[in-house]
Amino acid sequence: MNKPLTKKRSLVFFLVPNFSMLPFSAAIETLRIANRMLGYEAYTWRLASTDGTQVLSSSGIGLEVNTSLADERKFLGGENRPSMVLVCSGIYVEDFNNKSVNAWLREVYNRGVSVGSLCTGAHVLASAGLLTGKRCAIHWENLPGFAESFPQVDVYADLYEIDSNIYTCAGGTASLDMMLNLIDQDFGENLVNRVCEQALTDRVRGPHDRQRLPLRARLGVQNAKVLSIIELMEGNLSEPLSLLEIADSAGLSRRQIERLFRQEMGRSPARYYLEIRLDRARHLLVQSAMPVVEVAVACGFVSASHFSKCYRELYNRSPSKSAPSANSRCRPRDKTHSSIFGPTRRRNRSLGNHGLENGQFGNDPVTAVIFRHIEELVGGVQVVVEALRSLDRGKPDRHRDRQFFVIRHHLGPGDIETHALAEVMGG
Repeated sequence: MNKPLTKKRSLVFFLVPNFSMLPFSAAIETLRIANRMLGYEAYTWRLASTDGTQVLSSSGIGLEVNTSLADERKFLGGENRPSMVLVCSGIYVEDFNNKSVNAWLREVYNRGVSVGSLCTGAHVLASAGLLTGKRCAIHWENLPGFAESFPQVDVYADLYEIDSNIYTCAGGTASLDMMLNLIDQDFGENLVNRVCEQALTDRVRGPHDRQRLPLRARLGVQNAKVLSIIELMEGNLSEPLSLLEIADSAGLSRRQIERLFRQEMGRSPARYYLEIRLDRARHLLVQSAMPVVEVAVACGFVSASHFSKCYRELYNRSPSKSAPSANSRCRPRDKTHSSIFGPTRRRNRSLGNHGLENGQFGNDPVTAVIFRHIEELVGGVQVVVEALRSLDRGKPDRHRDRQFFVIRHHLGPGDIETHALAEVMGG
């Protein structure tokens, strides 16, 4: 159904350094074509950056912008107020953390302006606190790290998501589809079809269409049983299934699965499962600021040493060297103590101040390690004590291991995350 030609929208594209040109240009060109088909400027846009200066894309092409953050703040109260703000980013988005940008995005949203993102821009929206309890889409390569960094956000490997007045797009050509959805809201299907003809695209993809090629095309495998088993493996990376559980689910024997995988994949099912878990680990290391030990447990490893050994064998490098900016992302270790096993030079808190004595929780190995090293810490003891009190040693080991990592998270990075893990997990 056609809609009246009275709608106008003003958009701000906020460019983050290393933004991706493909989704940005696809969005702009879709709106430009719509204007041309309409015969007037229904859609206007401007480019903004933090300081109003040129921004380099991930391809090295720099774009001049129209406004700065300060300008955009002033425009919110006047005739230049936008109807939508889209954050455009790309690689290394996890390194972008600007409190002024976060505050501006919250102000924009609170004033009723639609807010959205292209490619990895959902990371910026989540950092600003705008995606808590919301559905969002992000590029599949960034999804594992995003999900670990923002567990309170409902993230999906969809082309795009629209949750009330928040629009998020996974990037690539999916921004064309999200803009076509916007045009359909404003002017109807007839204009959408005309834009598609001009853009040489034969169909409009829905928001929940898949981002990646189907497994059958991606892997070149035709056997339906193998494909279903691989889907099962990919859905259970943090808590890997045993081969017996996989066999029960697939309705095959272990021997049949072994034979099928060697025929179709050229390796055993256990080896293939390990490789996709390590691939997930590699993405987490590159796309997030998670410490190595947290990446290990997120990918189903309970031994840091075993994880490092497997990772090195597959990629010929240690996990710690896989994140180029890993050193810059970690908090510096407190210099008042030399090692968790060596003497401390300063202690201003201890467990005794909280009425806890070693052994209060029995002989649990997790608490024993933490008690032994807790006084090496300069702060944060109260948080750790509360975590210790919540320990439930009656749960299976995998849950106990995760509880340990929750506690370890409060202790901060450093030797404790390596040595304590090695002692408790037998690494």
